[in-house]
Parts: sequence; C-alpha cells; structure tokens
Amino acid sequence: MSEVVVRDARAEDADFLAWVLIEASKSHLEVSLFETIMLERFSREELLPLAKQLVTADPAENLFSCWDGFLVAEVDGKPVAGTAPFSLFFGLRSNNF
Repeated sequence: MSEVVVRDARAEDADFLAWVLIEASKSHLEVSLFETIMLERFSREELLPLAKQLVTADPAENLFSCWDGFLVAEVDGKPVAGTAPFSLFFGLRSNNF
C-alpha cells in the first residue's frame, strides 16, 4: 500500500496549488469564487493561469494565496490533495499566527 506524505508546499507546486485554490473556493457550491467573479471577463481556461499568478506571489507580500501557506499531500511522489490557507483576518495568512 502506498504511503501518504504531507509536506509544506514548494514554489514548483504552483500549477497544482492554483487548481487547489480554485477548488477550495467552491466550498459546497457548484462554481468557485473565481468563476462567480471573473467569468464575465475571463474564460474558464484563463482562470487557472490567473490563480497561478496568485499562488506564485512573492512570499514577502504576505498574500493568503501564496504557495508558502499551503500543505500538499503526496502518494508515490505525486500531489493528490492540498490545503488552501485560511484566516479570519482578510489579507493575513493562517501560518502567521
């Protein structure tokens, strides 16, 4: 049986984390926050690169969406799940507390 390894995210996880960010913003709904806000201006295909820009922000900018606030679960070296950071205080990441 394969083992699940949970680790801190790395910058090279950006593509996977962009997908996690969009999926996490769906919560219990059919569409994500990104789709709700941005589909009038961007196609679904353009949303992933836009989310990747948020994920690849400079960690020094302290954005909630930056890769360094995520955790990634891997099986056999491949990402299978991730956590998106959450904070009750807008603009502050949970790993600051």
